Amino acid sequence: MYWYDLIYLSCFLIYFGLALIVYVKNTKSKTNQAFTWLFISLSGWIFISYLLQQLEFNGFFNNFFKSLFFIFVELVAFFAFWVGLYFPEKNFSLSKTKRSLVFFWIFFLIGLTLLVNLLSHKLLISQEKLLNVFYLIFIIHFYFFAPAIIILPLLKYKKANSRQKSQIIFLITGCVFSILPASFTNLILPYFFQINEYQALGVIFTLFFLVFIFYNIIFNQLLDIKLVLRKSFVYFFSVLTSVWLAMALYFIFNLVFPIYFTNILILTISVIVFSKIKDFYYQSANRYFFSSLYNVKEVIKSSSQKLATVQKPGQVYGLISEILNNIFHPQAIGVLIFNESRKKYQIKFNKGFQTKGRKYYQSNQFLKQKYIKYNQSILIDQALILHNQPKTQKFLLSLKKIGVKLITPLNYENKTIGLIVLGAKQTNDTYNQEDLTVLSILGSQAAIAVQNALYFNQILEFNQKLKQEVEQATQKLRQANEKLQKADAYKTEFLSIASHQLRTPLTSIKGFSHLLMDGAYGELSKKQMLTIEKIFISNERLISLVEDLLNLTRIEQGRIEYEFEEIDLHKLVSNVYKIMKIQAKHKNLDLVYKNKIKKEANRIIKADDRKLIEVIGNLVDNAIKYTAQGTITITLKKADDQKDKIQVRIQDTGVGIDKNQKAKLFKKFSRGKNIQVMHANGTGLGLYIVKELIQAHQGKVWAESPGKGKGSTFIVELPLSKNKNKKSDKAK
Repeated sequence: MYWYDLIYLSCFLIYFGLALIVYVKNTKSKTNQAFTWLFISLSGWIFISYLLQQLEFNGFFNNFFKSLFFIFVELVAFFAFWVGLYFPEKNFSLSKTKRSLVFFWIFFLIGLTLLVNLLSHKLLISQEKLLNVFYLIFIIHFYFFAPAIIILPLLKYKKANSRQKSQIIFLITGCVFSILPASFTNLILPYFFQINEYQALGVIFTLFFLVFIFYNIIFNQLLDIKLVLRKSFVYFFSVLTSVWLAMALYFIFNLVFPIYFTNILILTISVIVFSKIKDFYYQSANRYFFSSLYNVKEVIKSSSQKLATVQKPGQVYGLISEILNNIFHPQAIGVLIFNESRKKYQIKFNKGFQTKGRKYYQSNQFLKQKYIKYNQSILIDQALILHNQPKTQKFLLSLKKIGVKLITPLNYENKTIGLIVLGAKQTNDTYNQEDLTVLSILGSQAAIAVQNALYFNQILEFNQKLKQEVEQATQKLRQANEKLQKADAYKTEFLSIASHQLRTPLTSIKGFSHLLMDGAYGELSKKQMLTIEKIFISNERLISLVEDLLNLTRIEQGRIEYEFEEIDLHKLVSNVYKIMKIQAKHKNLDLVYKNKIKKEANRIIKADDRKLIEVIGNLVDNAIKYTAQGTITITLKKADDQKDKIQVRIQDTGVGIDKNQKAKLFKKFSRGKNIQVMHANGTGLGLYIVKELIQAHQGKVWAESPGKGKGSTFIVELPLSKNKNKKSDKAK
């Protein structure tokens, strides 16, 4: 195989491979489509040229391959024109009429090419004259369309950004040193001067075009396929290494094992080792060449897992820096968080940027609405060219001044919480489209991690503040509670002393009043008798008050003694009924007792009968006091929802209870408004004492009433005794 065979085949494969890569990278891009068809046309021209030089064809096939040769050259010129239209951006457009004429022309020329080369011998016109006319049309076509790949980009140069300008320069340079010289050796010399010896140089000249194309791809991000090419080379060397390893193993194993066993063993080893070899080349490329060789899925998965493991803001910022540094190798990394109070971005993490102590950067609403809001990264140089608003320029220049090349937003729930800023790559490569896509995804992941960390930090700060406030409040409450306890102790002591001191004279007053009313000191006049009776009634009220106060102090000091024994609740209630019946009769009220539990065993409770008589008597006495007319019914029955409970219900037709007063009934010194009108002398301690005594019996007491003026029912619920033997015990 001669050296030019290698050149032909290599150029063919490279152009065809480039065409596939460019097209697959972005099938919707008009620029990519134009380059794809240009590369396919060049590969087709090279392949047909090789066949015509290496093989001899006769008759129809010779004319057919010559036709293909001309057609591919025509297509090279046509798609060179198309590249000029769409590269680097579509700044020129053809009207529908012009576009139709261009396509009509190319199809007409292809048809003419086939006609001249395949059917010219059957036409009446001289074949030589026909070919001369065709060659002239063919050359005019080429030099009309092909130079567009140089001229049109030059016209776009002024409006292009810095990267696009560099791309234009190197593309034009490649065309000048390849397509134009190749057209001279392959078109001008053969058809005007009949010199065919230099046609092979045409393919060699296209190598210059390849060199400049690859330089543009690697250093200027042409067509954004640098990463794809690098990955392709990694896979190429991985496969090549695996093949060499398989051949070496085959040679070694074949000396020891049977051939069928050797094949299976080598296949198994190759499959296992291939992924390891590929990872080795990836790591080597990243480590030694700082290339952006990364697997997008692995990067996203790995970063997501890592970001989920940290909670504190500082740790999150450091991890973001580590992840981005491993992927892009930037010269500097920073994280800015939006400060709500200042309405500015505050630097929270900085590695490599020379900020000269500056901590805050003004937010820019234009960039926020155009890019940041939609989670799009911003290339500083490109944005400076596209947007000339003064505030936007000022914001971008302030970032560019410290070395920022790219901004990626941190958006969380339609809100921008911050920015990631990156400096230039250490290789001076620009950030390509795949980098921007990855940054967009990583930005979303990082935003969640940052927001969670900020929430976590807020919770820590809130907990710390709350802890301090609770400690302060607790200290104040402790001091207040100590004062209250002292005051309560003084109050209880005072009530106890006062009650005991009052008890003796009140008892004396009661005794002497009885003697006076019984005539022990002589007969009293009617007026004197009425006065003594008033004294006696008032004294009784004072005695009742003193007893309530004494009971209260005993309850609060825990000095009440109970003598619990098995008793028949029916007998206890019946005794209270008999005592209170006389009092009810004096008010012309009916007092009724209903016993709904006939079996004695079902009425036995464990109780202090004196305390329980005091409770039932107090409730019946209240019913009599606050009922002007009607009936008071005492009922002994089983609890409706619990078999091991028994109830005493005292129902009256008296003043009733307002809904708003129910919650206060059993509290100390609490009395209903309507009750105060009827009996102004009550202490508000009776029901509180009832509740405390019932709770000491493991029971409960409550009141029910349809409302004011509709009567009320007080229910005492007690547990039935589990032990029927009548044994007494004392308890405090």
